[in-house]
Amino acid sequence: MLYLTWWFPSFYRSRMMAVFLSAIMLSNVVGPPISGLLLQMDGALGFFGWQWLFLVEALPTIVMAVVFWQLLTDRPAEATWLSAEQRTWLATRLATEQAQREAIHKFSLAEAFYSPKIWLITLATFGSNMAVYGILIFLPLIVQGLGVATNWIGVVTALPYLFALLSMNYWGWHSDKTGERTWHVASGFLVNAVFLAACVVIGSNHPVLMMVSLICAVMGLWAAQPCYWALPTALLTGTAAAGGLALINSVGNLGGWLGPTVFGLVKDATGSSDFALFCLSLAPLISALAVIVVGHDRRLEVIPGRS
Repeated sequence: MLYLTWWFPSFYRSRMMAVFLSAIMLSNVVGPPISGLLLQMDGALGFFGWQWLFLVEALPTIVMAVVFWQLLTDRPAEATWLSAEQRTWLATRLATEQAQREAIHKFSLAEAFYSPKIWLITLATFGSNMAVYGILIFLPLIVQGLGVATNWIGVVTALPYLFALLSMNYWGWHSDKTGERTWHVASGFLVNAVFLAACVVIGSNHPVLMMVSLICAVMGLWAAQPCYWALPTALLTGTAAAGGLALINSVGNLGGWLGPTVFGLVKDATGSSDFALFCLSLAPLISALAVIVVGHDRRLEVIPGRS
């Protein structure tokens, strides 16, 4: 997905990232109900329900692997599904933006690995992934704890992601329109932190308010994502981009392990999902602070109307 962001000029980058991330949102909307139905196929043709789940949900990825292999090219200039005029314009535009970034500062591959800014962005990714995966994995269990009937857990679990689909696309568009990145990202993380922390005050005895708080938390978290990835892609070019983004993803994705682990340990120790959500809220708070410290040099991007 990050590979595809390099195909788009800076003034389209957040909104196009939002389009790509919309696929994740839609899968989170339709996935739980479908997964519930597949699990009910337990015993069909001699397979367990979880086996049907793995088999059926693996098929789309296999199909898309072939589609991507056939359609995508290494560079926009090689994309035969664009007209010659479109390829020329896009290649020229991207080359101009790269030259502008490198005129301000050109990161070497080694510098990308020891730059404080890159490590702060990595820390922000780590915190973001703690919240993303902590919520994603345990949300059905949280919804169940609110007294939702088993047949409705998948539907209710999908609601936060349906609202997040809207907030993410609007916020990505607004960030590209204004050229502002830092506070678009930080505000999303802060909204997530505030509403996760609010869950411990609301408590599961107020299921409607609890669900509203979770919806707002997920909306804030995912609204930040498309704007967030505009930060490293504006800083890095060439081999530094490949190495820097690999560092950000590889280390940052460890948060996807720590978030659910912390949630599970706290829930087991306290018997409360509410307090576990409160502990999880510290992660996006740290991410917001890291992004604010990094900031964003607007000269690195060419946004029409303000450059």
